[in-house]
Amino acid sequence: RGLKASYICQCISFVQYKHHRYRDSVNSLLRSIHLHPNNLRDWYNVAIVSEISATSVIANGDKGNKTVSAADIMQAKKELLFAKQVFGNLGKINLSQKLLNYEKKSALTHEAVCQANVSVFEEHLQSAEEDEQRRRQEKLRREEEHLMRAKRKLDEQAKIAEQQEQERREQQLIAAQKQKKLEELQEKWVSHHV
Repeated sequence: RGLKASYICQCISFVQYKHHRYRDSVNSLLRSIHLHPNNLRDWYNVAIVSEISATSVIANGDKGNKTVSAADIMQAKKELLFAKQVFGNLGKINLSQKLLNYEKKSALTHEAVCQANVSVFEEHLQSAEEDEQRRRQEKLRREEEHLMRAKRKLDEQAKIAEQQEQERREQQLIAAQKQKKLEELQEKWVSHHV
């Protein structure tokens, strides 16, 4: 029963792998390992898919399809280190090649490739972190510029409102002075004609 369920997990994993759903494929293989932990081929496949998953993150970023975040690269680096560790462990198993259902030499080669790729991932990670820092700084700069423009606009509006209020007060004063002069003239006219 465990072998049949393990086989089903392997088949599901293969389909997920073919559809580039690498993390799902790894999870299905890990379920298969849980059901049948002595199947070293599943461990080998987990390491292979983890390595491919990790390198696909960098490859997609290199194609220019999308910006790869530092978090994605960090996760890919963890997958790569996991694959390296599994390949290393598989390469150290002391059983005859007839008893192993994977190539021991291939596991050691993949371990070396993973180790070499770790430094590449670190470079990509540093570059991604620098890009994200630049984007954050640029965003802050744009927000500061926007706030400064908004402040200038408010200041200008306040200045215009103050000027309008000053003009209104001056016009009221002029109107009051004219009204007073008019009243004085009326009084003089009335006093001269009475």
